[in-house]
Amino acid sequence: MIFLGILSIGFGILMLVARDFFWALTEMGNSFAGRTSERTELWEAGQMISGVVFILIGAVGICAGVSEAQEEEALRVAPTETAVAMVALASTLDSTFAEFMPQWESSIESGVQTVRPASIGVRADALTYGRCDDGEFFVAIKGYNGHYGEDFLYLREGEPRDCDNGALRFHGSRSSNVDWQRVIIVPDRTLDLATPHRATLDAILTPSRTETATAEATERPTAAATRRPRQ
Repeated sequence: MIFLGILSIGFGILMLVARDFFWALTEMGNSFAGRTSERTELWEAGQMISGVVFILIGAVGICAGVSEAQEEEALRVAPTETAVAMVALASTLDSTFAEFMPQWESSIESGVQTVRPASIGVRADALTYGRCDDGEFFVAIKGYNGHYGEDFLYLREGEPRDCDNGALRFHGSRSSNVDWQRVIIVPDRTLDLATPHRATLDAILTPSRTETATAEATERPTAAATRRPRQ
């Protein structure tokens, strides 16, 4: 695009400064066609207007090409800048929780525990640690530094979205080669949603007292049926 724009500008300038050359070409073409040539002011004006139009088209083409190149460069650089920023943030989070995480990891075998962020000098909406169903240790921070949507997950192995733990769900995937990942943390409502369905299923599968009594009465032989006839 930029190259074509340069060619267009060059041709436009040539039309302005080399009008004699273009008139010679026009005259030659007319002679081949058997027409008489006359260099009028109208031809001169048309030549200048055409030159200006080609210059403008070339300028637009160059601007479009530069803009496209800048967008491609931004798309290429953006992931690198994001990864670098995440590495720097992960280093900050590592140092912030360095004295707590070994104790948390060694003290919990399963389940999820919640810590009041202010009690350890951390500003966040919520702080939770525990283990995924596969045993992998995690620490989840919601609203880090009091910023809405600033959710982070510490997880050494695996994808954040695969960490099932019965309490929280993490929407996101591993985007950089660090243990801290940017995620979206939401409550795990799987058990809440399953409870009413389970209760309904249990009610269907569990016989009521009336049904049990009816079944026992049907299965128990009556006294008349079991009384032996007298000999």
